[in-house]
Amino acid sequence: MSQMLDKKKFRLPKNASPTKYKIELHPDLEAKAFEGKVEILLNILEESKNISINVADLEIKTIILKKNSAEIDNSISWNIDNDYEIMSINFEKPISIGEYSLSIGFSGILNDKLRGFYHSSFKDHNGNIQSIATTQFESTDARRAFPCFDEPEYKSVFSVSLILENELFCVSNAAEKSIDDEYLKSEGKTLKKVEFHDTIPMSTYLVAFIVGPFEASKEINVNGTNLRIIYPIGKGHLCDFALELGEYALDYFSKYYKIPYPGDKLDMIAVPDFAFGAMENLGCITYREALLLVDTDQATSNELIRIADVICHEIAHMWFGDLVTMKWWNGIWLNEAFATFMATKAVADYNKDWDRWAQFSLEKSMAMDIDSLSSTRPIEYPVISPTDADGMFDLITYEKGGSILRMLEQFLGENLFRDGVSHYLTKHSYGNTETDDLWDSLEKISILPVKKIMDTWIFQPGHPIISYSFKNNSLNINQKIFKYIEDSENNTIWGIPIFIKYKENNEYKSHKFLLDKKSDNISLPIIPNEILLNSNAYGFYRVNNDFKSNRILTKNYTSEEKYSLIDDYWSLVLNGSKNPEEFIEFCESFKDELDPDILGLLYSCLASLNRSYKNKNIIHKVVKIIFENSYNKLLNLSNRSIREIQSLAISFRALCIIIKDENVINLSGQIFDNYVNHKKQNFEPDIISSVISINAFFGDKEVFDKFVNLMENAKTPQDEVRFQRSLALFQDEQNINKLFTFILEDKIRSQDSPYLLASALNNETNGWMTWLFISNNWEILTKKFPENSIVRMLSGIRALNHRKYLIEIKKFFEDPNKIKQGKLQLDQHLEKLEINVRLRERI
Repeated sequence: MSQMLDKKKFRLPKNASPTKYKIELHPDLEAKAFEGKVEILLNILEESKNISINVADLEIKTIILKKNSAEIDNSISWNIDNDYEIMSINFEKPISIGEYSLSIGFSGILNDKLRGFYHSSFKDHNGNIQSIATTQFESTDARRAFPCFDEPEYKSVFSVSLILENELFCVSNAAEKSIDDEYLKSEGKTLKKVEFHDTIPMSTYLVAFIVGPFEASKEINVNGTNLRIIYPIGKGHLCDFALELGEYALDYFSKYYKIPYPGDKLDMIAVPDFAFGAMENLGCITYREALLLVDTDQATSNELIRIADVICHEIAHMWFGDLVTMKWWNGIWLNEAFATFMATKAVADYNKDWDRWAQFSLEKSMAMDIDSLSSTRPIEYPVISPTDADGMFDLITYEKGGSILRMLEQFLGENLFRDGVSHYLTKHSYGNTETDDLWDSLEKISILPVKKIMDTWIFQPGHPIISYSFKNNSLNINQKIFKYIEDSENNTIWGIPIFIKYKENNEYKSHKFLLDKKSDNISLPIIPNEILLNSNAYGFYRVNNDFKSNRILTKNYTSEEKYSLIDDYWSLVLNGSKNPEEFIEFCESFKDELDPDILGLLYSCLASLNRSYKNKNIIHKVVKIIFENSYNKLLNLSNRSIREIQSLAISFRALCIIIKDENVINLSGQIFDNYVNHKKQNFEPDIISSVISINAFFGDKEVFDKFVNLMENAKTPQDEVRFQRSLALFQDEQNINKLFTFILEDKIRSQDSPYLLASALNNETNGWMTWLFISNNWEILTKKFPENSIVRMLSGIRALNHRKYLIEIKKFFEDPNKIKQGKLQLDQHLEKLEINVRLRERI
């Protein structure tokens, strides 16, 4: 059916425009349903016989149109096109240009699909099952909660009222205005009505309301804004870190943007079931529990960094996305890319010991990996249907987008970039914009051709690889597109800010240069002995280094530079340009490495080769050299730093999982036993997290059952996630089959099951069995899981690197209707599987 739809019909006509919504909702948590009414104040912009509005999964009961508070004398009918999710309200006589009030009565169900207005449940601290109703509207699901003009350009003021049982808690975008505790008596229950203040003008996808047995933390005031954490009852002891980060981020961003926070308060809400990580609803940010609530004494450094990232990402959106919003979904990349970039910047400032920009190397690498595929896409592309919009939420939008903004910031200079951003937000406050509006502001401040440069990155897929040579005192630089599989001649040219670092007379110099043609020459004072063409890895490009040349910097590398060097080499191994044996030898040169990001990358590359190599002794020798060094240096070190702790945790995994070092496996077992028996020991949460995974990898039926019990009775959201995710690491077929049964019987939340299956596909022993389970239960699983999570589940197929598996998986997806959302991402998974199969076949 979807293949036959006319995408242009998804857009609303422009004959009407809303200015304010008055929404009243009465959710019934027990019946999993709701009643509602909405009054929309709108302007009719041209004489019309109909008004089109978005509606999905709602029963429309009444429609009344008023002008000057009086109902108009005009016969009204309506019909809903369920394919396009548009209701046409038809009038017998044309209605004239002017201001009107459109009132609609309706009802709906609290669905279990984690979108629109949906139902969720959780087990409280007393073991009782509690119900909640909550929302997730981005991209186009506000229409499932109330009839609306569900396009981002139609910004309006929202006035929300909720009717609920007296003992329940509720929250929305704005502060409470009034509470009537005895609004209604119904079936022996006394219901209250909570009214909230008007919001600023905003898009429908940012509206939110949550009802259920929640509690609120203490309230702190940040520069005039009241901040709270809202959480399921009994979890108030897990709020302090989120409050601290929220306070920090509100202050940081208001100063950076030079604009006060735009809402009248800020609540951050932990939701038990949530399809995304978090959602930037103005003043009412929703999060997965594990990304908001945390015991800092029990959490790993990476768990804390992830929580800090997500909190800062969402609060950054309060300005960039909420105060100023894209006109249409093709511009959503800028909202998300900017929030990704700004979150990293804020977290790097919040805790310098985390070295956040070094960690960003992995995120940038993940984006470059996707962007090296023939099936990649431009950052910005035409978006017409809701499915098109949903396809924007991927690594290209977030990580590639964030990376090129970082590159632009470093090319322009941090102060000029910041001034340009502030100019953009100030000029367009409360309005809608397109991408060019930001480039215009940055050009005005910097007097540089920002649009000309950035258009080459935004509208062209892929990224370049740089090669270079010397002639006399001239450095010749060339660019061409980089791909894992060369399919045809491609003459794409980017405007590339080249960041050069070289050594002259024992002093390091830097130079910035814009390469906006196929090749160019740069004059240097001398031919340097040491040179790096991507200083601090600021650029979103690869460099084809001569990895044996003495011109490569071997010392004085930053973490980001070392990461980029290894990652570029690895990418050339994947596309067949470089020899895997030489890469392995190159890895050995990092035998004294203690940087966790570099160790993590080496572990990832060597583990990947270990899956494919026939002579695994070659891999094991290098793993032993690198990771025994870091393990032995750090194991008995007192007062380990955060980065040292991270390195030791990676060393545990590498020595156990790849080379199966008996001594380290035994120590991991002891650490795990001490942890579950609450015995004091000198190992940090990062190490505990690693040994949990190691014990799962080597665990039997008894250990699996213990993990299930620990998951079900976890004291923190992070512990629950650790034990849950580890269930996919067990090697025994019987244990993995138990996991499949848990998923089918809903013993694991639908928000989590797809990620568990993705991990199980990566399981070297049971990956193919996992695929057979998924394919044999496809209809059940795709009905059970949120639509946006299906293609994420399939990311694990990349690990099934045998030609016969690739053929069978491709055959399964010959039916285009297998995947409703994320077809491009599926193509990318299949192409990456092809690349991994070719690597296996080469070695």
